[in-house]
Amino acid sequence: MALKKYLFFLILVIFTGIQGDLRGTNHTDDDNGFAGGSGTEEYPWQVATPEQLNLLRQYLGNTHADKHFLQISDIDLGQYPWDEGQGWEPIGTSSDPFFGNYDGDGYVISGLTINRPGSNNVGLWGFTEETAHIQNLGLHNATVNGGNYTVGTLVGFNKGLLSAVHATGNVSGGYRVGGLAGENNPGTIADSYAQVDVGANDGRIGGLVGFNVNGTVSGSYATGDVTAGWYVGGLVGRNLNGNISESYATGNITGSNSVGGLIGDTEGGSVVNSYATGSVTGGGAVGGLIGYLWQTQVSQTYATGNVSGTSWGVGGLIGYRFGGQVNNSYWNTETSGQNTSDGGTAKTTTDMVMSETYTNWNFPDVWNIHEGISYPFLTWQGEAGSHNYPFQYPLILLASPETGGSPKAEPDNEFYQPGMQIWLEARPNDGYNLLNWTNQHGEEISQEEEFQYEMPPYDTELTANFAEIISTFTLVFAIEDPQGNLIHNAVIALNNVEYEQGDYEFEGLEPGLYQYNISAEDFFDKGGDVEVTDHDMEVTVVMQPDDTSADSESIKSLSIYPNPATDIINLEINQASSMPLNICLIDINSGLKVLTKKLSSSAQQHVEISIKDLPAGVYILQLQNRVIAHNRRIVIR
Repeated sequence: MALKKYLFFLILVIFTGIQGDLRGTNHTDDDNGFAGGSGTEEYPWQVATPEQLNLLRQYLGNTHADKHFLQISDIDLGQYPWDEGQGWEPIGTSSDPFFGNYDGDGYVISGLTINRPGSNNVGLWGFTEETAHIQNLGLHNATVNGGNYTVGTLVGFNKGLLSAVHATGNVSGGYRVGGLAGENNPGTIADSYAQVDVGANDGRIGGLVGFNVNGTVSGSYATGDVTAGWYVGGLVGRNLNGNISESYATGNITGSNSVGGLIGDTEGGSVVNSYATGSVTGGGAVGGLIGYLWQTQVSQTYATGNVSGTSWGVGGLIGYRFGGQVNNSYWNTETSGQNTSDGGTAKTTTDMVMSETYTNWNFPDVWNIHEGISYPFLTWQGEAGSHNYPFQYPLILLASPETGGSPKAEPDNEFYQPGMQIWLEARPNDGYNLLNWTNQHGEEISQEEEFQYEMPPYDTELTANFAEIISTFTLVFAIEDPQGNLIHNAVIALNNVEYEQGDYEFEGLEPGLYQYNISAEDFFDKGGDVEVTDHDMEVTVVMQPDDTSADSESIKSLSIYPNPATDIINLEINQASSMPLNICLIDINSGLKVLTKKLSSSAQQHVEISIKDLPAGVYILQLQNRVIAHNRRIVIR
């Protein structure tokens, strides 16, 4: 009985393990053309190709609200036939919406192309219902052109939940156009962003959402430029009873009326813990944060972008306000160019980089700041972006070569205000010297290891240029005759550079091979090579006397032929008396005797000397008897 129970338990464990692995298998019996799965929450249909993504449109309507899909690889829609003609057909319509759940699992859909200027509810998804949930998905390099209203890159009209999604590219349309969603009504967008340039003809146009109706936007941002007509905002074009929190926008915004860095127009709802930094340009109701504010609660917000308007209601934070409250919110008078606002508190740049300025703000749970350096940034950002630094530009320090040393700045910031004095230091590593500092244009800034630098009003890159130290050495020549006496009137040419007579000491030579040639009166020229390595050197050079033009009383005549010679040298010798003779052949470069021959006593004689085993070069043929040594120059080829 115990054995049966054990076997049953073992089979159950194996079966459970198999069931647990179904989510990762390629196919099941009910995959319906997908890469696997069965469409349940536990075993979602797996999507790996454009064709399988296209199958989602077969599961529209309320009866498919329980369907789940899981993307298992990146998908490229920028290929035939998905990018031809009108391009991708949006998933879901107002009469047949998408109710299901789609998990991108961190993967990307790229190359989305939609060109449907006659259609509404345009995006990768056209219309999503309240039960729909799209999450963990990236949409890259999208190009979307829609019709009159509700146009977005990811969703045209969203009623559901969009979480941890993002889009890049561009979108255009007429009315209710957004970088991520055209209309959010009454949906939720959380932890998402759009890096999308938005252009539209009419109103309710936003960098993230065009029209937010009873919807929620939290922990999200938009960075694209937005150009449209009215109700134009960097994050949301128009907010109607919606709630926006812990979000920001950095794009440059241009419109006609009700134009804001974060929101163009807001009526009801709330805007809290949010900010905008882009420039804002319009006609009437133009604000750094909100263009037109109607009965909306605004708190813990700020704006820093330049604001310009040609008509009524122009303000650094709020352009025009009709009711509503603006609490603990600020704008920068210096960067906005505006000294007034219909709500909020005016501050200078110096004020706005200090946390003490921001009354009742939650540091560090919601907000963070680099004291005296940056504007506040949201804690979920992790680190400030470049837009969070006022009047500041990056300073990048480089070393060339990288092994040469380490340049440093004090204070050690990433961004600096123009005119700020920065102490720069470049300490060379062992074996290197600092040459100079140069900027990105190759212009020399300094030759000092430490100096004070004034930050210019633009991005700057400075390079500390180092040179490897090469040790130098001294080479001394001692020039002697065969008897060891120094020769003082020689002239040396070193590497073909002739130096002054008697200049036998050469300082500051780098390691290497040097050629020398020495000439002195009454001596044969002497040349050779000397290699300077890692120490000072003294080289002794012995020069042979040149008396080939002198007459000899003991040797009446001497004939040497041929000269130059190849195999044999012939000598015809006529002495004044019969004396023994010694013949030496001396290598003029080394000073070494390469051949010796002793002749018998005779007044006249003919001598043949074989030279076929000697290398080509210049030699001294020396004849010596008891009276005199007689030298002749011989060339062997």
